[in-house]
Amino acid sequence: METRTEELEIEVKAATAQTMTQGQQISDIQWKLEDAENRQRRNNLRILGIAEDLEGQDTRAYIVSLFKQAFPDLNGWDWEKEIQRAHRFPLMKKKHALTATNRDQSYPRAIIVYFGNFLLRQAVFEKARPNSKVTVEGVSFFSRPDFAHATIERRWRLRQMIAQFQELGAEAYLLSPARLKIRAFLLTSMTQGWHTDKIKLMEVSRHPTSCGIKNLYPLLLNSIQDDLATLVKKWEARVGTKETEVCESMEMARTVLVSAGPQAQHFMVLYNLYYTPVKIASWGKTVGIMCPRCGCPKADLCHMFFQCVKLGSLITGISDILKKILKQSIYLTPQMVLLGVDHSVCNSRDRYFLFIAMSVFRNCIASLWRDVDPPRFNQWFSQLLSMYHLENSLYELKGAAACKRFTRAWAPLSVWLLGPENVPNI
Repeated sequence: METRTEELEIEVKAATAQTMTQGQQISDIQWKLEDAENRQRRNNLRILGIAEDLEGQDTRAYIVSLFKQAFPDLNGWDWEKEIQRAHRFPLMKKKHALTATNRDQSYPRAIIVYFGNFLLRQAVFEKARPNSKVTVEGVSFFSRPDFAHATIERRWRLRQMIAQFQELGAEAYLLSPARLKIRAFLLTSMTQGWHTDKIKLMEVSRHPTSCGIKNLYPLLLNSIQDDLATLVKKWEARVGTKETEVCESMEMARTVLVSAGPQAQHFMVLYNLYYTPVKIASWGKTVGIMCPRCGCPKADLCHMFFQCVKLGSLITGISDILKKILKQSIYLTPQMVLLGVDHSVCNSRDRYFLFIAMSVFRNCIASLWRDVDPPRFNQWFSQLLSMYHLENSLYELKGAAACKRFTRAWAPLSVWLLGPENVPNI
């Protein structure tokens, strides 16, 4: 039976490794195809605002005539030669209608214009941006770049996020083709008395961050009133930690984690920004301090992330798999779960991976524990593998030196999944 179990484990590891590799390859191919399609469309412009049927039977001739009147300073160009094609955007089914022209049937469809010369296309775009409409003989129009459908979908969703951020007073911008630029913010996720989805904005103006939360740590440190000594006292009371361990936890989050989400999530735990029943009650709210899951009379941060009896099977499953990956017995403690620090593990490489595993565990608790039953082990492991891919991609963008840090931090999982012969520089 033991031999058969070991054989199954080997097969599962091989299948998992192959699936991870193929998933990454498919993702890379999809990204390259989308990028290639966007490059093919870079000489296109979408002209919006022109009423339906106004162009008659010859859309290209109408656009040539319209542009000659709208942009007299560009009449040095041969419009007949440079505007090679023009047509209305085709009608689409409602479920695929991600552009403004198709979401609202009362709004006229866009006209897609192909320019033979990119310089002329760019000149028209600069003169007819969405915030500076052009009017000719009662016809007002503006232009937008023509992107691939997948890119348009991302841009549409990002615009919805931008609207929400702006309603909350945050500054958010959409960068080409589909990137979000915002000022520093902190996501907090809460439900059922201690958990309610919202965004907690920090007062950190004139410190813009791009593509996520690049400089979140110094911004939040300047915004949070508690100094390090007060913070250490709180953690000493909770889990018996020391100042050096709090500093180590902060430093590991800076150096090991690259993606902004896990960094922000770790910071929320470190500074006790989760709205546990105990924290809400301390503000004078009419909310009891009892745990909504197990009925414990005091649901503080340590209880909600470690001591709740509902977490027993999940913690046991994680301990068992960490024992196999690290090849040593791992007993989860409040200090390890909340801070990600454990000095009983001698190897620094193993300590880095433990920190990552606990970061994923905290994220599971914060984002997936919506009902009485906690997240399952397979949900934690799936998030761990997803984070593996994400961190790998982000490290690759930072160059060879950063890739060595990724290899070091994720080496235990890589070796367990792929075998030591397939993991360089361990």
